[in-house]
Amino acid sequence: MRVARDLSAVTPQPSCVTFGVFDGVHLGHQALLERTVETARRERLRAVALTFEPIPEVVLHPEVKVPILTTVSEKRALVESLGIQLLVIARFDLEFSRVPAEVFVRDVLVSRLGAHVVVAGPRTRFGRRARGNLALLESQAPRLGFRVEAVPEVRVRGLAVSSSAVRQSLAQGRIPAANRMLGRPYSLAGRVVRGAGIGRRLGFPTLNLSVPPGKALPAYGVYAGFAAIGGERLPAAINIGERPTFEPSAVAIEAHILSSRVPPRVRTMNLGLVRRLRAEKAFKSPALLVRQMRLDCERARRVLKA
Repeated sequence: MRVARDLSAVTPQPSCVTFGVFDGVHLGHQALLERTVETARRERLRAVALTFEPIPEVVLHPEVKVPILTTVSEKRALVESLGIQLLVIARFDLEFSRVPAEVFVRDVLVSRLGAHVVVAGPRTRFGRRARGNLALLESQAPRLGFRVEAVPEVRVRGLAVSSSAVRQSLAQGRIPAANRMLGRPYSLAGRVVRGAGIGRRLGFPTLNLSVPPGKALPAYGVYAGFAAIGGERLPAAINIGERPTFEPSAVAIEAHILSSRVPPRVRTMNLGLVRRLRAEKAFKSPALLVRQMRLDCERARRVLKA
């Protein structure tokens, strides 16, 4: 897959195009991307996905902190796995937000990206004041010479799949609900960093993860999940929070590997969350915490069948 960081770097070519923020690349996004690839292959067009960085909410509402579900590199890998040939990452700023919807369709989708087919869903919004939608695309199509393929909204257990719904589930610690909408375990990836050594002193050594700023974290607590390290997928009990039993600190993400196969000199790690075991809690003594950690590890093994 080719990646273009600027619209001006794209050479117009007959294409099937879909566009959106794609934060999370959840099942709804996947439906759009998969339809784009299928249509492009059938009609011998280039399969193009246009996304935006940073996400529009960050620019339009800077006073509201919107955590991101996927970093640029995570989004890129997920989009590539679905068969997209060209991913365009357009910079979203206030100037871009003021482009009228009709101009966006004409100048970006058709003139720059070469759209012969545009794939969109019922929640599609674009252009100044988000006035562009599926109906506007369909009204512009005959005049500008492209066709619109509408993809129905994806629902899981009666709930419409959206990035905001995934964020809400994470914030409530409802990991299975978030994972159903994503179609995969929610993951936290980054560098392994030196911790305070508390876990090791208590008999539960951990690998400490540093994730990019702004990454969405689930509700604080203990989780069962898997640690992807150097090609291995290892069961883990994962703590996310401020460690209130000791001196409260910055948020820590700590994974205790439940097998004996901990690779040496781990530099990066990807944690896939499966289920929340309990909320964060302050214990009256380290001994009480150790007893609870034993219970947490036993329960994580049962959940993960490890």
